Amino acid sequence: MASFSINNKNDMPEDYINKIKFHSKLPEGSVLIYGVSKGNDRQTGDNFQALVDWIIENKSKVLELKIVLSDLLHRFYVGEEEALLWGKKWEEDNAGSINKLNKAKVAYQLINWKTVIETTAYKQAKLDVNDLYDKDKGFVAVVEGLANSHKHKAGFTAAVNYLLEESAAIASLGQGVLTYPSHELNGALHYTLGKLNCGPIYIGHMLIPPKLRYNPKKNLFQSMFKAMCALDQAGHKSTQAKLSFFMQAIKAHEIAKNDSSLFSEELTTLQERCLNETSSHRGGLEKEVVTSNDNKLTNSTLKRYSV
Repeated sequence: MASFSINNKNDMPEDYINKIKFHSKLPEGSVLIYGVSKGNDRQTGDNFQALVDWIIENKSKVLELKIVLSDLLHRFYVGEEEALLWGKKWEEDNAGSINKLNKAKVAYQLINWKTVIETTAYKQAKLDVNDLYDKDKGFVAVVEGLANSHKHKAGFTAAVNYLLEESAAIASLGQGVLTYPSHELNGALHYTLGKLNCGPIYIGHMLIPPKLRYNPKKNLFQSMFKAMCALDQAGHKSTQAKLSFFMQAIKAHEIAKNDSSLFSEELTTLQERCLNETSSHRGGLEKEVVTSNDNKLTNSTLKRYSV
């Protein structure tokens, strides 16, 4: 399975946690099979929590969740010890999200790779996949093309063995919906499921980046800060001058209910001062540029006349 990279942060506010979106509609009452790949940051921490939250919010669509850890599969690349240690660490890192499933009474199974490849269904699927690799030139081309792109990890043969075992294992999982944070499966898996006509269907999902929710208080502070800067530029530098300006604005609003006629003169003055201030800054900048000996802007020049 492919690897993705994304920055994870612990204890992120809800507003900043990714959201899950499936690439097509998930059938009601699905057995959802979630294959977890080693080193994929999109499948751990806050990103796994995003999937768990989606499942809890859409319980009617998910009859059962099967989390399949591909820990031992990675022995082909990193050895058995490191592969199993990764699986154990993933369980520890995501214990909080698993506990949320328990509290929400969501039916789930956490299945390690060894359990999968010891089943009768896997052993039969592996025979079928091996036969496909021996006889189907199209499958050979797909597998060996992928193996060439991964041979830097532990060699070509290890990559082929990885792909054949992965394909057979997924095919042996039976009916359900396989999901992964990618639009499509790798070519070997896709070819196997199609040719053998067995195993789960695939519906990928994406992680939608967080969007800041509307925060009236924060927006108000930002607007006030901009207003203060504008007042400074227009000559209302003291606190008293700013208060006087705002009092006139409030008076205009309360008396005339958004009729700015009582306030128009002050607004016009403010606008003119802002324009004059800007023109003055630009004029100073142009003058210094022209009179500069080397005709180059220096950092100090830009700082003095930036607007």
